[in-house]
Amino acid sequence: MIDISNGKIISTAFCFGSIHDFKLLLKSKTFIHPEKQVFVDSGYQGIQNIHKNTFLPFKKSKYNQLTPIQKEYNKTLSKIRIKIEHVFAKLKRF
Repeated sequence: MIDISNGKIISTAFCFGSIHDFKLLLKSKTFIHPEKQVFVDSGYQGIQNIHKNTFLPFKKSKYNQLTPIQKEYNKTLSKIRIKIEHVFAKLKRF
């Protein structure tokens, strides 16, 4: 987990093999303070059920297209998340 308000890594979790992002979060038993805002990608489907202050992108399907408001929300969320993805890239190169 990365706290983008101060740019610090507050939690890490590792595993062997491939494991779903959300499953790894649950397995790590990382505590997320209820007042902290969490910005996640679509790999964390279901986190909003255990943490209410979560920002998750909308997903489109062939049956449900995204509205312009949902597209704008996803764009804004991705601008926030890019900072997190850059940190991940640095960690992987380390």
